Amino acid sequence: MPNHSSFDQHAYNAVSGWPVAAGFNAVRDGVDYAALLQWRLLSVVSRALRVQRELFDNSVELSILNALKETGYRQLWIDEPPPANLYDEVKARCDLDMARASKKTIFAPVMIRQSQLLEQMESRADWLFLHNLPDPNVPPQSMIPAENKLWCRKLFDAVISGLEAQGIHLLEIDKELIHVDIIRSDRLIRFARLQLQIIQPDLLMIPTEDGWYPCYYLEAAKHLNIPAFLLQHGLDCEPFIFDDSRCEYAALWGSARLEQYCTPPRECRITGGPQYDQFRMDKIEWNPDGKVLLLALRPNYSDKLHFPSRSPAVQTALLDAVCDFMDDHLDEKLVIKMHPSSLASPLLAQLGRRDKTGRCRIAEQAESLADLVVNAKVVLTEDSTAGLDAMLGGKPLVFAHFMPCRPTLPMTEYGAALNGFGKTALLQALEVIVLGRLDAAAMRAGQLRFIEDFAGPLDGYSGRRVMDFMDDILNG
Repeated sequence: MPNHSSFDQHAYNAVSGWPVAAGFNAVRDGVDYAALLQWRLLSVVSRALRVQRELFDNSVELSILNALKETGYRQLWIDEPPPANLYDEVKARCDLDMARASKKTIFAPVMIRQSQLLEQMESRADWLFLHNLPDPNVPPQSMIPAENKLWCRKLFDAVISGLEAQGIHLLEIDKELIHVDIIRSDRLIRFARLQLQIIQPDLLMIPTEDGWYPCYYLEAAKHLNIPAFLLQHGLDCEPFIFDDSRCEYAALWGSARLEQYCTPPRECRITGGPQYDQFRMDKIEWNPDGKVLLLALRPNYSDKLHFPSRSPAVQTALLDAVCDFMDDHLDEKLVIKMHPSSLASPLLAQLGRRDKTGRCRIAEQAESLADLVVNAKVVLTEDSTAGLDAMLGGKPLVFAHFMPCRPTLPMTEYGAALNGFGKTALLQALEVIVLGRLDAAAMRAGQLRFIEDFAGPLDGYSGRRVMDFMDDILNG
């Protein structure tokens, strides 16, 4: 298998270094626009490298992009309705309970997918917990002020110049999308600032630092001296995200995450994951019984492919290998669990070409991964949190890593999964499990070690530890 890790490093360096390469100061009014655009630029720079260096068959990815262009994405953001008063718009959307003189306010602008913890936080009489406020992008009502348009154009020209100085030439459609994103960034940072000024939270709570919206709120919070609290929402499966945390505080699942930081937050605590509070380490049972093969996939949307080694072609090659296995094992059936940020049509087309639609199905988004794991005889996972979920379900696991780079998660090093690094290894691993040749005791021991290091304490008190941590911060 080729190793494209050097291209991943090149993409990261280019996105980090374009202001210097262009001789451009990307800070304006105290806002670092290079930081705001980082994750958007990573996806388009990575696509440029995939195409320039012909790292993959890029036809599927380019067809998705062309379909996006046909939706009128660019016009949606440039030809907006007449300007509105942004302050009035933001204040109306906040709809705050202003009778909160003695309450500490915690604001979560990005969705937190931990329902039990959210209920506990909402029940606190001394906290005002604000979340699930309307998305600032729906609908777009306010154009950027005329005086900001010149800045946006200068910023766009500097991005292109800085990237080209490092040998990165964006696709024309991606130039259009980045131009649009720069215009959006001006509106969104102003929205985030105003929202924080109106709410005046004592603590900003986010689930990740590596996304589009979190960047805006972290940048606005820094400007307004509002402390940021990271509540880990999953295992981190991308390289280069630990270089410099922008949160003051972090509630982490396990010790493995803490050890990966280069520049950690001011204070970190190992709390465990509240969504796993129903599990107990001594109650996790080995459960190889099941009826289907379960394939759990990473995102394949173009804006989620942050590095050159990521491509929709990786998943089609993986599915093709599983179909080869099913050709030799005619009783096997497959269920595919796709990430919410994924397009199913390329895989559906492939299943049709391989005549597997009668034995394979793509799970509905409403079907939980936990429920699907229960019915699986073996789980195949990419570099993702789904592998941990399979271990908690006591299932035989294959680490199906077809990306041409070193995996981020050490599942095979722990002995928690069989090596499925490429077609040959994947077929051998499936044969071992399906034919009953797996050393189940060894894999189970490896999974328990992995769970302890990456999921943290499974004692039912993770949610309480998170809330105690926030209490200490708010009352400190």
